Amino acid sequence: MRYTSSVTCKLFSIFLSSCLSCFGLAVQLPKDALAQTPQCESLNGTWAWDTRAFTAILVQSDTGGLRGNISAIDGDNNITATWQCDPSTNTVEVNWSSNITDRLTVRRNALVGTNSLGRKVVVIRQSYDDTGEVIGGCPETIVGDWAWDNRAFPATIFSNGSVVGNDGSNIITADWTCLNSEENQIQVNWSTGHVDTLELSNDQNRLVGENQRRPLTVQRRLPLQNSQAQVTGDLIVTGRIYARDGKRFRPDIRKENSINWSIPLRDISSNLQYFNTADTCASEVVGTLYTTAQRDLQSGAIILAGTAYMRHGSCSPSFANHRRLQHFQCYVPPEQETSHRIRFSHHDDIVHIDFTVKNSGTIPNRFQTYSPAQCFEVSGRPY
Repeated sequence: MRYTSSVTCKLFSIFLSSCLSCFGLAVQLPKDALAQTPQCESLNGTWAWDTRAFTAILVQSDTGGLRGNISAIDGDNNITATWQCDPSTNTVEVNWSSNITDRLTVRRNALVGTNSLGRKVVVIRQSYDDTGEVIGGCPETIVGDWAWDNRAFPATIFSNGSVVGNDGSNIITADWTCLNSEENQIQVNWSTGHVDTLELSNDQNRLVGENQRRPLTVQRRLPLQNSQAQVTGDLIVTGRIYARDGKRFRPDIRKENSINWSIPLRDISSNLQYFNTADTCASEVVGTLYTTAQRDLQSGAIILAGTAYMRHGSCSPSFANHRRLQHFQCYVPPEQETSHRIRFSHHDDIVHIDFTVKNSGTIPNRFQTYSPAQCFEVSGRPY
């Protein structure tokens, strides 16, 4: 009997929606920024991790999108992790280089769970991975990552009208609407019952207003650069790949090729993208450098990631045998550069790869602090 009643209700609901549509009445479904649909394949991007909201860049390392690597900047430390997602349960396990494991449930724009220390972990997707038109005619600069209230808890405004915040130990959500596009005024209706009425400041970095209880000032976590088109500077990679095919009864065969790559920073997005590849072949010894790049659009920092190979047997990489490889990542803030050296050997054969990565962009906010530029080896493929 319950089953029959349930089916009848569902059929009536579908019929009612169809009738309303026929008369031109829109059926408004509540927004849910945390809807639990299969999300393992969409974890690529930049996230604000934990209550400290430190930046973590998550990259998938297989075509199925079920596992990958993380590069993060936690205070003065660069930390890495590997992750694996189970699509049957929408859960992801993150194993940090600091020997802490996070077990999280994927909820579209947030990850929620606990770590191996028993502490609650809340992670929010940062807004520059969001796509879509901004609702109601308000400026797109309202979309962003903000420090909310006098507690300065991290919250992200998305272009689809949803908001996700990390209120210390819990996720709170909201819907926002554009009240007055000429005054850049919005209303934020929180799941906690608070209603914030806010206006975007002239410098685009504050939302000022009030709710039912008190005045509010919301600060942008990192001031935005004015526009993507105005981003200046380049990602520059220079160096060399040296290969030697050593033979016992004949002279060694040596070959060296230079690396001289450059790409405008405005052409590098926050999503992982292929950057460049170089090869050097000395008879039967091949040295290869494969790279990818992505940019944090708020801080301007570059993550250059890739793999270096030494192959043996043929100048064609597709026919050569793998002998050695090394995965690496380089973190390079604006106005900094760093170098990396990779050394391979196999009997009398060697491959040396040396390169320098430079970010010639300008610091978008003079109050922004950065860790020093550095390259480091990682255990898994970082792309």
